[in-house]
Amino acid sequence: MLEHNSRIQFYYAYLLANSENLRRYSLYAYNKAIKIETNFYEAWNNQGYALSNLGRNEEAITSFDQARLFEHQAW
Repeated sequence: MLEHNSRIQFYYAYLLANSENLRRYSLYAYNKAIKIETNFYEAWNNQGYALSNLGRNEEAITSFDQARLFEHQAW
């Protein structure tokens, strides 16, 4: 049940992203959060930061673009 909750996946990913040794694993949890709730702009945004920190800049830009799109729709 917990693995199907986008917010729990988001916070789990956030914890992983802030640990230098576990940062790459945060992408899995951010992806799960986004898969559960496609318009979860905070997850898209944080996924972008995680990708950027891993040097995956093109993918980061795509995530940031999605975050901006969904954030705009939320308002």
